[in-house]
Amino acid sequence: STSLWSLKLQATLLPAPPAKRMWTRVVTALVAQNRYGSILGFFLLSSICFINRILMTVEGWIFPGIAKISLDDNVVFVIGHQRSGTTSIQTALSEGDNVIESTNFDCICPSLILKVLLAPSAIIINFIVMKLFDTPNHRVGLNEPLEEHLWLLHHFFGEALPSVMFPSLSQDEKILEASIAVEDWHFDFVKDCMRRVIYFKQMKEMMMRMVAQSPRREKTKMVYVGKPLLFTLHMDALRRNFPKAKLVLCIRNPSSTLPSYIDFISAITSVPPDDKVFRDRFISLFKVYSVPLLRRLAMEVTAASAASGKQSSDASGKMLLRFSEWKKEPHKAMKRMCDWTGIVEGKTAKTVAGTLPDDKKASSLSSSQDLRFKKKEKHKNRKASFELIPENKMQEYLGKAFDILQKYDEDGTVPQ
Repeated sequence: STSLWSLKLQATLLPAPPAKRMWTRVVTALVAQNRYGSILGFFLLSSICFINRILMTVEGWIFPGIAKISLDDNVVFVIGHQRSGTTSIQTALSEGDNVIESTNFDCICPSLILKVLLAPSAIIINFIVMKLFDTPNHRVGLNEPLEEHLWLLHHFFGEALPSVMFPSLSQDEKILEASIAVEDWHFDFVKDCMRRVIYFKQMKEMMMRMVAQSPRREKTKMVYVGKPLLFTLHMDALRRNFPKAKLVLCIRNPSSTLPSYIDFISAITSVPPDDKVFRDRFISLFKVYSVPLLRRLAMEVTAASAASGKQSSDASGKMLLRFSEWKKEPHKAMKRMCDWTGIVEGKTAKTVAGTLPDDKKASSLSSSQDLRFKKKEKHKNRKASFELIPENKMQEYLGKAFDILQKYDEDGTVPQ
């Protein structure tokens, strides 16, 4: 019932027909597959969306300052294909001294009121999230950086809906195509959520200063760093809604990206690579999501290289960062990004980027930052709970991937 009321509420606040159609498609598909457990999970998601939307509407009246938060030239987006280094780059940038970032907890609770109410139970929620979605090659937790397009789950949209939340839907290409058909009003919702994150941090810092009775610090320009990978498919709309945002385009050779991506899909969906379901799921995801995304990246690389003479950045607000460059010389890449974006490169950022010797890491970090860094390293190095796809199967999937790429990329936009 709350899900139906959510749709009614959306009809009065935002153009709801696309969300309503998507909601109906998902429920119908899950019923056809007899996945009643997933249906219950989807109704739970709908209930969370409903509660958030009501509270966000109320907060708009109580906190008028939210709408006044500027998202002008203080936004940096790290974009690219999954498994192309976007997470490590965003993590390094987010450790800057003047950076604001969103976390997965902000995705669950875009409402400020709900965020405060659920804060005491964050440990339990984090345990559930880690159990459901965490994988050895991609850490998922409440305090981990958010991919901003995940906020679209509150409108039953986004690539994560069929590929992560309800993987059985990824075989339905119509639902996949509908889930990535982002419109301008989706960007309005994402911007509203971003403003709430910034507003919440500002209020939190102000209250901490009042309690500690500390003097007001010199005002520093804060920079919001995000990673909305899905919006790479909608670069024109992204530019239209964030005209002054700076974009870091992460580029990695598809022949290296795809094996990592295939392993990632196998891990996060818990489906063995020998299973026909996995093969069909991968082919659908690659055709609908990866091919257009790789094509768009190739177009952006070509345009940016031509405009800037193959320099690191251009006047249109885009910076190319190749995965090989990031791995080989992270300190130089980090300095270039910070100089370009206006991020104050803190000592923690240097550590994450690998610019400090091991004997200086401990002295460069506060206790909380040191703990966070150690947790990331421990997670990264822990033994995988799944077996990587065998080489013969990997070659089979790569062959299918490049066949699809060639079929849908007849003009050769993506370099072989």
